Amino acid sequence: MYERRPADIVTGGGYDRPSQEVQKGLGSGMIRHEIRLASSRIPLLLAFIGCLSIAVTGPVNGLAEVNLTPQDVRIATWGDSWIRWGVGYLEEILGCEVSHFYVGGIEQALEDMVQFEAPENRFDIIITNLGCGDDAGGASWESIESGLRQVFRYLKSTGAVVVYNQVVPKSSYSKLVVEEGKGPVFHYYFDDGGGWHPSDEAYSLMLERTAKVMLDSGLVEWAEDRGGICAEASRLLSDATALIEAVEREGLDAAEFRRSLGMAKYILECGGCYTTSCVLTSHITDRLQPFVGHYDEIQIMFANVSEEIDRAEGQTIDVTRMRADYLQARVQWEGYRYEQTRDMLAKILSGVEKVVDCLAEISAMLSSASKVIEDARNLGMDTQEMDRSYSRAEIYWGQYDCGRTRQELQKILPERSILPAMAALGLLLLRRRASR
Repeated sequence: MYERRPADIVTGGGYDRPSQEVQKGLGSGMIRHEIRLASSRIPLLLAFIGCLSIAVTGPVNGLAEVNLTPQDVRIATWGDSWIRWGVGYLEEILGCEVSHFYVGGIEQALEDMVQFEAPENRFDIIITNLGCGDDAGGASWESIESGLRQVFRYLKSTGAVVVYNQVVPKSSYSKLVVEEGKGPVFHYYFDDGGGWHPSDEAYSLMLERTAKVMLDSGLVEWAEDRGGICAEASRLLSDATALIEAVEREGLDAAEFRRSLGMAKYILECGGCYTTSCVLTSHITDRLQPFVGHYDEIQIMFANVSEEIDRAEGQTIDVTRMRADYLQARVQWEGYRYEQTRDMLAKILSGVEKVVDCLAEISAMLSSASKVIEDARNLGMDTQEMDRSYSRAEIYWGQYDCGRTRQELQKILPERSILPAMAALGLLLLRRRASR
């Protein structure tokens, strides 16, 4: 997991720096993010007269009053990958479909914006982040400003409200949007440490705050109250804390989960209830609930698998692959992946049983097949096909696949060679019974 670097959070134009204690728990780098409403949802003639002028001066409350029922508006996002990957969060938060139109930058946008003239591409609200990619690519402010003004004016001419996600933390963008149409403002953005794209929780939080601004502005209506979402986040916070403590009681490292818990606590304090639930679910409860709930079961499986591998090795079976799979299962378990661990251990147990059951038969067949190939080679015969079958048989045998091993060896063994093999099998079975 990437290491996050604490930095400033900007909310509504003011700086809100987390305390040292919060920073230690959060371990999260943050970059400024701003959203402004570029016009109101009314005819162009009244666009500026009817514009809202609301400045959100503190952290916006979460979606406590928001429900997830479908909205009677058509919404689209139009921008680069910074906004494209967050569309799913917005759809879930708003409870309605959100269309996305990808555009690489302002120059391309100026060519492509005519697409919004088509009847099927008419939207009530268009959310865009144009400018951030151009800025990152070194474009001049003059070219960005000129392009953005053209884009804003064109989109407003379609009758749509333009919600602008300002990612670049420069006042020139804010001034431009204010000139084009005043409206709500918020800043919020988590960095994933890679320098280009937000993390999953960042996308969720950006789109949650976007939805909240749209709700406060009257751009979307809600059929019923969405009370309880923050209560649910608080319950998940309590559950996640209990799971982490259970892991720590086993003497295991839970630092990764503590960092996620710190992040979730801070996001909840800032009002991001939906995102808090996302962070707690994806980073903690979904991983730790199966781990804690099946801890004893998996420990017993590890003990049984280790015993079976030792037993197979005692019967001169090559257990190299089994031991490698066993170590991989340990890696999965130490990564708190219950299902993957369980499946790998079950595979090893099944493989050991199959190999032990067909050991005598396959060993006899391998020996006979090797003798057939050697005899054929001594007679000057072409043994390439037989060699290939024998090699495949060895591979399948190493994968504990008795069936396919048998099929490949039967391609080599003539019927008369199977009889000695079966006789040898009988002797080996007798020896195994005697040894028991």
